[in-house]
Amino acid sequence: MNNTITLSIVMPCLNEARTLPICIAKAKDFIYRRNIKAEIIIADNGSTDGSQQIAMGLGVTVSITNEKGYGNALKLGIRQAKGKYVIMGDADDSYDFSDLDNFFDLLESGYDLVIGNRFRGGIAKGAMPFLHRYLGNPVLSFIGKSLFEVRINDFHCGLRAFPKSAIEQLDLQTSGMEFASEMIIKAQLLEMRIIETPTKLYVDGRNRPSHLNKWKDGWRHLMLLVSTFLKVKLLLFYQSKPQSERIDRLAKEISSYLENDNLSKQSLNCLDIGCGNMQLAERISIYQPHTKWACVDVFKPIPFFIRWQERQQNIDPQRWSKYMQFDGKMLPFADDTFDMVLFADVLHHCPENTLDLLKEAKRISSIVIIKDHLEYGFFSRQMLRLMDMFGNLGTDVYIPKQYFTLISFANICSKAGFESPQLRVGVDLYGHSYFLKKILKKKWQFIAIFKKECFNNHQK
Repeated sequence: MNNTITLSIVMPCLNEARTLPICIAKAKDFIYRRNIKAEIIIADNGSTDGSQQIAMGLGVTVSITNEKGYGNALKLGIRQAKGKYVIMGDADDSYDFSDLDNFFDLLESGYDLVIGNRFRGGIAKGAMPFLHRYLGNPVLSFIGKSLFEVRINDFHCGLRAFPKSAIEQLDLQTSGMEFASEMIIKAQLLEMRIIETPTKLYVDGRNRPSHLNKWKDGWRHLMLLVSTFLKVKLLLFYQSKPQSERIDRLAKEISSYLENDNLSKQSLNCLDIGCGNMQLAERISIYQPHTKWACVDVFKPIPFFIRWQERQQNIDPQRWSKYMQFDGKMLPFADDTFDMVLFADVLHHCPENTLDLLKEAKRISSIVIIKDHLEYGFFSRQMLRLMDMFGNLGTDVYIPKQYFTLISFANICSKAGFESPQLRVGVDLYGHSYFLKKILKKKWQFIAIFKKECFNNHQK
């Protein structure tokens, strides 16, 4: 017998005791009529009117989050969904859950995101406030369509459907009503198959005002659209030829060390700690084909903008089979697992865990290579922070208030049990650009290499 759940119907809920039984009954009617193996999840946002108890009494799943916001409730409900497909819709009886055939059929035909269009399906008299219908929604939808070239005319319809596997790629972050716009924008950026279907909007069954704050929520939608558009443009610029050449130059620097130390023909097991999207490890393996790489970082799921950048660069997603998540402090490997470990622009992002990471690197490997930034000269700290903020857009990486100096780097290495590194200050990673060479000084980049004979096991 096949117990696989095909569909999860997720309803965000905040004090919807009046309408919740109606919505659940209609959803059950659709499930029964279509003979689908399905579940109903009430994504509750801290109801105090008995909504949770009503849902449990009707035999449906209740997921509860105390983090306020429409987006927070839906993220939890979607995360807990067991179905191949998810259909989400408000629990205020403004949508007819017994009439979901178009949504389900379009999912079955291969679409990644199906969105209701209330303007095409019909809006009952009094179902949508005048300003929302003729100003807010049309204007924000027009801005979204124009900025991201997506053919969606109702950005804010709350009834929509998607395969769970597709939505997991979007790494949705927003907590409020702007969650609806974030979903469309990111799906479009990943070139997913998106379609609208006519949807009837009814007068909701509430006996209280809507949770929607038209000015505050509208502003948050607008800021999300504009900020994401600017972030995309900046990342496209950053990931252009100069960025690629910078990674290539760093890969050559590390490869030259292996060659000078007669390691280039040995089969080396290597680990990239804080690997990002693994471009550097891949590039080194091109110059040093005898190296075999594993990669670890703290993020899971993979940040959306890393996924998006990969699509821009046509990078093979299969390489993520090398990736492992860790806690940013303790490396999940036995002693002496690797011949070499690499920290490339990582340690300054985790000042509280730097010492632990260095000790762990020494434990699992016989060679440790560190490439990082160095405060050196006037305005270096400010420029390095600007570089970091620009280069880590969309990843939520911690941007430090200060960077290593030669003295602070030597001190932290000594505490970790490292002595007498091969240290090169002044790595030229911007030789492709006269302007960048003048602005971003060579002396702000350094590479330190510690070999087994530099390890002091009597740590301070």
